[in-house]
Amino acid sequence: MENAFRVEMANGAPDWAGVLDQRLVERIVDRLPTKRHWQIEEVVEAGRAGWVASAAEGNLRYVLALSIPVGSAENPPGVTIACDLVAEVSRHDADRLRLPLGMIMLGTGVLCGTLAWHFRLPAFWIFVALLAGIVPVGLVLGVVVLRPLAAKRHRGPIPTGRTFIQEVAVVVDQEKQRS
Repeated sequence: MENAFRVEMANGAPDWAGVLDQRLVERIVDRLPTKRHWQIEEVVEAGRAGWVASAAEGNLRYVLALSIPVGSAENPPGVTIACDLVAEVSRHDADRLRLPLGMIMLGTGVLCGTLAWHFRLPAFWIFVALLAGIVPVGLVLGVVVLRPLAAKRHRGPIPTGRTFIQEVAVVVDQEKQRS
């Protein structure tokens, strides 16, 4: 879930380097009603500079990216600076499916090893059947079984995502009124 906003932030710096030192994204993060542990990084790309603030809670990741155009770096910045703010909430479910995938792989390995034992194959072939059951058979079977489950979880609504986007929208409106 992602939303983009256009914000005009008050500027107190006489030059563009001073604008970057202001860490404007902290104004927004500090005003959010739901407090999270935010990690803020500076980002400088061709023609744009800004900050990315990210926070993680459980399997959810919250991101605020605030960027300002610096293409007119020859001119001093104005009293207000037009910024682009992107707010995003996403899931990180990769770790949740590792245990079921491991169980499926181990189960198919044991099943293939047991079948080789049942047919009284030599120990080398029992070991090969065990490994073949784990890696190609178990891995393919696990991916086939778990992929629809992972896709279903990923497509589902994020309960706190809409609330986070609304909180950011309120803070953006307050900043617009302030400028």
